Amino acid sequence: MPAELDHASEGGEISVHRDGASLVVLFFDFRGLNHYTGWVYSSEGQLTEDPQGNQPFISKEIAPNWYRVDAG
Repeated sequence: MPAELDHASEGGEISVHRDGASLVVLFFDFRGLNHYTGWVYSSEGQLTEDPQGNQPFISKEIAPNWYRVDAG
């Protein structure tokens, strides 16, 4: 992320996943060993699995296309 926005995610890092027209962007607020929490934007309007592949995975929609996640 640009330096002026690095406060938006722990360590200024985000994870971007593209699959055709689908876009998923993960903003971390905690990253541990095999576990993280954060906010996710999904262009599909749903989030049924962890973009990082972790289990267990819990997501709660907080606004259209935006989710609070707890994974690992």
